[in-house]
Amino acid sequence: MNETSNNMKSKKLFLFIIMLLTMQGAMAQTNDLSKEDMTQLLQYTQQKVNQFNGYVSFIAKKQRYTSQQQQNEVERNKDAYIREALKLFIGKGEDYTDEYGNKQPAPEMQVSSIRRNGQVTVKSKKVSEYLKALKGLNYKNVTITSGDAFFCSEARQIGEGKYVTTLSFRQYFIGERDGRVVYRDKTDKTVTVYIERKNIDGRAQWTVLLGNIEVKATDKY
Repeated sequence: MNETSNNMKSKKLFLFIIMLLTMQGAMAQTNDLSKEDMTQLLQYTQQKVNQFNGYVSFIAKKQRYTSQQQQNEVERNKDAYIREALKLFIGKGEDYTDEYGNKQPAPEMQVSSIRRNGQVTVKSKKVSEYLKALKGLNYKNVTITSGDAFFCSEARQIGEGKYVTTLSFRQYFIGERDGRVVYRDKTDKTVTVYIERKNIDGRAQWTVLLGNIEVKATDKY
């Protein structure tokens, strides 16, 4: 009985080890992208984030108007930039259906601020709501700039030719009233990025869309 019991234990241990090795192998194969693919993908991803930050800067920027006509024109331009910015996001900033046919909520943007006591508050808004709110910030002048991306995670495959990754970047915010700075901060953010690769005429073509943007850290500077 003892020999049979030991044999059974040995078999179970062997099967357990095989299962672990199989799981580790599956986890290691996170995607089928080459180094060249990853380099190109990082460039596309950075371009999308930089493009979005450019829209944000224009939408938030306050301007002096010389006439009602000029004000109306600037407002129309800002509304057009909002529409273009939303095209950068999965579902164009609205609820969407994922690769498994499941309904997913619209992508969100986290915003943060530092109170006088030094406490940092973080709130989440739909990206569409965030962009519209930029036009009405309670400052005489607003400047939002972004530094280069400083981290990009390894792309993870989520379907045939579909991947997801995250990109981290730093954003600087300055709010002014009566010609003086009354608020400023720097925020590290991480954006989820959805990628789809299609091979057309033997060449890879990429579709890159942004998802949720999260606040990781906010400090004064």
